[in-house]
Amino acid sequence: MSRSSETKINRFDSWSRRSILLGAAGGLLSTAIRPARAAADWDSIVKAANTEGQVLLYSTKADADNAALLDAFMKKYPGIKAKSLRLVGGAMVTRVDQELQAGSLVADVILHAEHQWAIPKAKEGRFIIPVGPSVPLWKGAEKYYADGRVQVTAEPWIIGYNTKIVKTPPADWDSLSSDEQFKGRIGLNEVTGLTVAIWFDFIEKKLPGYFEKLAKLKPQMYPNSAPLTAGLSSGEIAWAPYSLASTIEPLKAKGAPINYVFPKSGTWSIERSAMIFKEVPHPNAAQVLLDFMMSQEGQQVLNTNLAGYTVAPNMKLTGAIDVDLNKIANIDYTSFDPNFTRMWQNKVDQLFRQ
Repeated sequence: MSRSSETKINRFDSWSRRSILLGAAGGLLSTAIRPARAAADWDSIVKAANTEGQVLLYSTKADADNAALLDAFMKKYPGIKAKSLRLVGGAMVTRVDQELQAGSLVADVILHAEHQWAIPKAKEGRFIIPVGPSVPLWKGAEKYYADGRVQVTAEPWIIGYNTKIVKTPPADWDSLSSDEQFKGRIGLNEVTGLTVAIWFDFIEKKLPGYFEKLAKLKPQMYPNSAPLTAGLSSGEIAWAPYSLASTIEPLKAKGAPINYVFPKSGTWSIERSAMIFKEVPHPNAAQVLLDFMMSQEGQQVLNTNLAGYTVAPNMKLTGAIDVDLNKIANIDYTSFDPNFTRMWQNKVDQLFRQ
């Protein structure tokens, strides 16, 4: 079996099958796992990590991205078998909460953008703070990791379009929003979690009435960015104001008629942070994986092929998105009401499902 295939969660070895049994009642995990103790100094952490011999990543990134990251990690640390499970949107929060409530946390490292959920836990001191050799590379960017939520990758929202259908690329969010020729051929994402809800809210505040105008063109709704981008590539839809370069670039590289633009009036980024709960089953291997994600090599893997950008000021990456952080809108994730996501789910249903 190749290391790439080892990263796919549907091929568990014995430790995975024992660890990820779901209970019949309430969907809670039935197997209790006694967390190991984290070592004190870095050499001891690496030694203990090799003794643990395994680490599991829960990630909202695409399977191919997770595989690339873990393949590079296992090449550097061959004694640690790394696997990943992709969980999109609110599914990440639901699963981890179930595991925590059952006292049986399975994930060692989680990578996601559900900050409203993570920030209170960080304030409670629930996460292990990074201490590895990569931390000095982040000097000057302490706000991105000091509470245990490490922003290892971020990418700005962009406008995607099919180059065979859209002859004149859009310049801004509303460039094509009144063009009747694209009726029924615009793509939007379902409000599956806080991040998507914030995207809708960001656009609405920037362009009041934007979605009411777009509703007249009968957009198609997609469960996440992967099928939406596939729709762009196939010509099922012509353009999508909800797009990410990381899903477009792989198809574009294969010759698909697809491209994207950065809206000239500004945008904001989906900020994915990695974190380790103190009660994880393999705390040392988890810390080694997180430090790798913070390293020059890890940041390169996470952000190459225009998949994102780094906030670490003391490293230069090739193939990453080149952004001016001063032009990326800052989002206060603590400002959103607990019902914020549900509100936007209801609003999107009313606008696009009438």
